[in-house]
Amino acid sequence: QRTGFIAGAVQLPAGKVKGALKGFPARTLKAPIMVYDGTGKDEAVGAAATIVRAGYENVLVVTGGLAAWQGAGYALATGAPGMKVAYTPKPRPGSLPIEEFRKIAANTPADTLILDVRNQDEGNAGMIKGAMLVPDEEILARIGEIPRDKRIVAHCSTGVRAEMAYHKLKDRGYKVAFLNADIDIAKDGKFKITAK
Repeated sequence: QRTGFIAGAVQLPAGKVKGALKGFPARTLKAPIMVYDGTGKDEAVGAAATIVRAGYENVLVVTGGLAAWQGAGYALATGAPGMKVAYTPKPRPGSLPIEEFRKIAANTPADTLILDVRNQDEGNAGMIKGAMLVPDEEILARIGEIPRDKRIVAHCSTGVRAEMAYHKLKDRGYKVAFLNADIDIAKDGKFKITAK
């Protein structure tokens, strides 16, 4: 006998998946989607196929369904499952909320340094006022130029190189965070941030 549901589950009959896709998170978020039914048979597989055909990449079917989940000793939630699909990505370790980055960039505290880890050409095209440009691939060679007594806030154009810089500096004892977002910086230092 199966009672309950996997925590966080949304109840959605297999036949209604296609119609519900408009309420799914944006495909660009690459949200992990687990699909299950009672025993891991055709309903879950069909629903997952519908979701994949709609362009979602991170879709898994729970092998054996709820019966296997419970048989493996995994916990079940009780009460009523959710009725609306929702996804809130967890922030990456070390990432800084966009609004906090905006405040720092608008009025950088004396104990903080904005570290631009884009390449020299990108920096020449425009930098945030007061930022220091050290391309990510040069960080280890130029580590002595990066002050240890300040909080370092790294950014690049997409967050990828900034996250690599974050790890390099954190591993060496720096107090550091990074912006995990797309940022376009004009010649005058004004910028536009687009969340991922």
